[in-house]
Amino acid sequence: MTQQESLYMDVMVALHLTKREQFAMAAMQGLCASGIAGTHNIPKNLSRDAVQHADALLAELAKERS
Repeated sequence: MTQQESLYMDVMVALHLTKREQFAMAAMQGLCASGIAGTHNIPKNLSRDAVQHADALLAELAKERS
């Protein structure tokens, strides 16, 4: 793990964010930065879509572990 990755993890722990919240945050940042027009740019939809992406990732990761 790089020093930057370690610092990032320390910040996430300090903020008491769950993995789901961290994944949703990353998805939201990606959706905002994409510059692609669409209904995901509406805040209510953006939030919903980010959580759906996080849930999908967690479900896929759970499959790999079993």
